[in-house]
Amino acid sequence: MKPGKSVKDHMLTMIAHFNVTKNLGATIDQETQVDMVLNSLSDMFSQFTVDYHLHKMNMSLTKLMNELQNMESGLKGKVGYAHATIASSSGSKPKGASREQKTQ
Repeated sequence: MKPGKSVKDHMLTMIAHFNVTKNLGATIDQETQVDMVLNSLSDMFSQFTVDYHLHKMNMSLTKLMNELQNMESGLKGKVGYAHATIASSSGSKPKGASREQKTQ
């Protein structure tokens, strides 16, 4: 998975590759496809991969993509929250604050 690429785009690329191999006559079973996807994910999905194997989950590629998108959304929300918390606790004024004070 390329840095900065969404998990949805990555999954669609992987599914396209699986379709090409099928059209060329090769068959890759669903379990192997899921393993290939899980092994290709960025490190931010490492806990998901561990949980998937630990709980012996069995998902279609579509279901896997939905679960990964949900996780990605949650992780992005936490990252945004962390940045907002750090910025607000830094004690520095936002750039717009000085302009706002001039107009008052």
